[in-house]
Amino acid sequence: MDGSSSGDPDGDSLTYEWTQVGGLAVSLRQASSGSPEARFNSPRTEQTLTFQLRVTDESEASSTDAVTLHFVNAPPTAQAGTNQDAGRGQEVQLRGWGNDDANGMLSYSWSQVSGPAVELSDATAASPVFTAPNEFGVLVFSLSVSDGEHESAPDTVTITIRNLAPVAKAGVIQTVAHSARVTLDGGGSFDPDGDGLTYRWTQISGDEVILNNSEAAKPSFTAPQEAQSLIFRLEVSDGSNSATDTVRIMVTYEPIVASNFETANQWTTVFYEAKEDAFTGDVRTDVRMRGPDENLLIDVVCFENGNVAIGFRLLDFVRPGRDADVPRELEVMWRLNDGAVLRETLEVTFLGDTPTIYFQGREFEEDWPQVLDGGKLAVRIGYRGVHEEVFDLDAFAKTPVHLNLVNCGSY
Repeated sequence: MDGSSSGDPDGDSLTYEWTQVGGLAVSLRQASSGSPEARFNSPRTEQTLTFQLRVTDESEASSTDAVTLHFVNAPPTAQAGTNQDAGRGQEVQLRGWGNDDANGMLSYSWSQVSGPAVELSDATAASPVFTAPNEFGVLVFSLSVSDGEHESAPDTVTITIRNLAPVAKAGVIQTVAHSARVTLDGGGSFDPDGDGLTYRWTQISGDEVILNNSEAAKPSFTAPQEAQSLIFRLEVSDGSNSATDTVRIMVTYEPIVASNFETANQWTTVFYEAKEDAFTGDVRTDVRMRGPDENLLIDVVCFENGNVAIGFRLLDFVRPGRDADVPRELEVMWRLNDGAVLRETLEVTFLGDTPTIYFQGREFEEDWPQVLDGGKLAVRIGYRGVHEEVFDLDAFAKTPVHLNLVNCGSY
């Protein structure tokens, strides 16, 4: 209440005093002592309240005036909630509420205005639920609230039944060994509407592999021989909408474990010798170059018949006992500079106590003479651990030994 329009004919300043003189008692609050404004909280029921304002001037002369306020019960307000999208057969919850000036108990009343008929769990609840029909369409519901005396104006909400998009799940990340059989798993994909799904897998990174069925939920493939990361994308469709997800497959190279290498042999870095081959009887020229880590030796043999045998010896090795489990074959991988990684599985031959792997019978037109023309040759051999060396062939390619080898002559 505001009495600031009061005035004094002499221009004197005024003080103000508010008092209640009728109706249900309320607590008055003035902004400050003698302020023209007063406040109170309105009653929660219909009431008529009367208040008096006394103003006093500087000579203590005063005057009064009164005001009567009538408080009535206003109708409540209904809120039917926000519009929603739902899938066929999905459970939908309406979310209504009401505002009431008296903050009393409200009753709710829902009704369906249009759309395929559905049954509400409780039409008198603030938030009833229903099951969406098994057809596309638009459903409209109306909500009214009552405080027992007045009823609100209705409010409406629209529920649109749509074809919801499926959810694609390409499975969890996998770590697999090279050359292993791998199965992708899109079986966790689903459609909220319960529609049937189609699947389509594509590879988006890594060495290309062949899926046995790219349109299956769980296709399989053979992992590449190199350690790397493969990424596959799964797309699922319900015929109208689609969704995608990706999965990463980590391919590892896992060598044979356990090692029994010790220092047992000594060779110079590069040397050659001409001798009779122990296996063929041919005179041959051996050219050998030791790796920087001194675990691997390139052994190049040039035969008089024009063939070349290139291989590797594993150095610093103590041959296990006769009953030990020694693999008969080893996997050899090599790369020249930034070229492709090549791989071959070769039989192991022991020259004394030194396991040796030979590429027998290769002609000079093959790739190996190109390797010996220079560059960085990286070699990895798996045998009770992994031996990996990087040979610098540039200096070797300039030596008379190399020229002799290329000409396939003998000393």
